[in-house]
Order: sequence, then C-alpha cells, then structure tokens
Amino acid sequence: MMKKAAAAAFCFSFAFSAHALTLDEAVNKALANNHEITEYRYLTEQKENQVSTARSPFLPQLDASYGYQRSNEDNKYGSGKNQASSADVTVSYNLFRGGADSLNLRAAKSSLEAQKFMEESIRADVVLNVKKAFFSVLQAKKDVEAAKESVALLESQLKDARLTYEVGISPKNEVLKVEAELASQKQALLQAQSAENTAVFELERLMNENIPANEAYQDFTEPERMEMNSASLFDSLKTNRSELKYVRELVKAQNYSADATRRGGLPSVSVSASYNSYGDDAKPADRESSYDDEVIFGASATWSIFDGNARRSTAAAEKSYAMSLKHQELKTTAQMKYQLENALEQYSLATGSLAVAEKEVESAEENYRITESQYKQRVTTATDLLDARVMLTRARNNYNKALYDIYKAMAEIERVVEQQVF
Repeated sequence: MMKKAAAAAFCFSFAFSAHALTLDEAVNKALANNHEITEYRYLTEQKENQVSTARSPFLPQLDASYGYQRSNEDNKYGSGKNQASSADVTVSYNLFRGGADSLNLRAAKSSLEAQKFMEESIRADVVLNVKKAFFSVLQAKKDVEAAKESVALLESQLKDARLTYEVGISPKNEVLKVEAELASQKQALLQAQSAENTAVFELERLMNENIPANEAYQDFTEPERMEMNSASLFDSLKTNRSELKYVRELVKAQNYSADATRRGGLPSVSVSASYNSYGDDAKPADRESSYDDEVIFGASATWSIFDGNARRSTAAAEKSYAMSLKHQELKTTAQMKYQLENALEQYSLATGSLAVAEKEVESAEENYRITESQYKQRVTTATDLLDARVMLTRARNNYNKALYDIYKAMAEIERVVEQQVF
C-alpha cells in the first residue's frame, strides 16, 4: 500500500539544535499534563472498580453482629438477670441467580473496555492537536523570517533610492514609494510576529507548560510523496478507530444488561451457616438460663412470580438503546469516511501545492536578482523592484504553507485511521 522508504517523511528527517524542542517532546508533555486525559483516566479507574463490584456476587458474604441489653428491673422469670448479650457470625453464598450475575459482570467489563477506548480517543485527539499546533509554530516562524528579509531588502532599497534622489538621478516619488512599501512591510512583520506568538500560546495551552521565548524548535525537510490507497485506509479505520470500538463495547454492555434483567425473575438459591453465642452480661458467653451457643445452617430459594412487567419493559428499553448505539456506530463510520476522504484530499492538495511553490520560489528569486541588477543599472524602476520583492515574499510564504500543510494532513490521516501510516 505504502512505500516503506517514505517512512522518513513522518519519522521526521530533520535538523535541529541540541536544545531544540522536538515534536515528540511536545506530544509527551501534552499527554502527561493534559487535564482531559487525567479526567478520563479517573473515569477508567471508576469503571475498573465497578467491575470489581460486579465480581462480588461470586464470593461468599461474611457478616458479624453483636447486641447488648440492660434493664433497670431484674428478670422475674428465669435467671433473674437484668443483662443479656449476643454475638453471631454468618457466612452466606448465593448458588444461583439465573445467570444474571455472570451477565452483569460481562456488562461491567464491556463498559470498562468502552471507557478505555474513549480514553484512547482523547489521547489521539491531543496528539493530533499538538502536532498541528507545532507545525503552525514552525510555519509562523518561517513567515516571520520571510517578513524580516523583506524589511531588510526594502531598507537597502530605500538607502539606494535616497542616494540616487540626492544626486538627482531619480525623482522623489521613487523614495516615497519605497518608504510607503517599507512601512507596509513593517506592519506585515508585526502581524507575522503576532501570529507566531498566538501559535506558541496554543502549543503552550496544549502542553500545559510555558515555552521559553528563545526556544528553538525541531524543523522538518520535505517529505517524500506517497500514494494512498483509500480503500485500505478505510478498512484500517473501521478496525482501529477508538470511537467505533467504544460504541461496539457499549452495544455489548447493553445487551448483557438486558439479558441479566430478563433473568432476574428466575429462582435465586442461597445457603448460609451462622454461629451464635449468648451471655448474661456484656460478654456473649456462659449464659446460665439456657444454652450458650448454637450453629445454624440454612438454605433459601426465592423467585418473583409477577413484577408488573417491570423486568420485561426494562429489558426491552435496554435492547432498544443497544440498537440505537448500533446505528450510532454506522453514522460515526460514515462521518469518519468523510474525514478520511477530506484528509487525503488535503494531503494531495498540499503535495501538489508544494511542487508548484518550489518552482515559484525559484522563479521569484531569479526574477528579483535580475530586477535588482537592472535597478542598480537604472534600467528599471523602483516600482519594478518592489513588485519583484512582493513576488518573492509571496512565493516563500506559499512554500512554507504548503510544506507544513503536508505534515498537518499526514497527522490528520494517521489520526483518522489511528495507526502509523508514514
């Protein structure tokens, strides 16, 4: 489906300083610090405890009790004692509940699995958002570099324009054109720097950590283009996507619960054994008037003959909810197919745009070099040089946008199918 040689595209062939913030570091910090992930981790822990609760009917129950009574009148009959105490220990075990216990345990386990899949989904969303924010920071920094270079070129051109005006070679309006364009480009630089700050703020929010103002960032080279098999990717989506697994487990849990509810009307059989001890004072032993202790064995069977159709209605409601969840799965699958198609289209657009932008940058750089040479020879005007500079800045910005749009689309594709693709 995909060429292994292209693994370098998203395994990130890059060059960065020894102290640069890497994409992996940003992702790991976000996963460690994100409050929503922590929230869902505790919800998973809650489901684990609910599974333990569902296991409890399979274990014997042990109960103990103690009672003490004292009267201000002596007993006129029997021992004449005005005190009495008793203590007992009872062990009971349910032999049969119609299989409802097993079904309730299965339902709890499916609910736990569903919660785990939801937690995985939240983690995957965080990873995607961090990657996109990281690439936005890189793009914003490149835009700032392009704007700074443009300002530097205009400042150099303004010096030349003022010099030629002072010696009477060029008219004053050429100086004014360059001054106006320089002021405009300085405004563009301020906007680019503000966009960079905003991008860094978003990355900080996702990482839940401040980033130093002088932080260097890992950068990326052009990725090798890969041919995508949308049918194969869609199959991976249906198999791997956490949101779909989540709904499937909820369907199981509801069906188990419905079956357990229906079996609630079957006989319930329990056995028990208890040891009882009695006393004439606070100590439950050595009673004078009667026996001191006893052991009692018991068995009981209970069942519900008619409950007003409550179980039947509850089970039907749970089955209906399970069917609604099944259709929710189908709806979600259709939505995710659209997400995949959109991500593939964005990837195709970005890779095509990058190829065009490379040629655009090459042509714009050569055009600026020629126009600048002609301007110095007074063959062309300041307006022509300004136009050439605008073309060069636009070309470099288009290249930067296309490059990081590719990486964003790659991240989107991997999130949609929830597996490493590149």
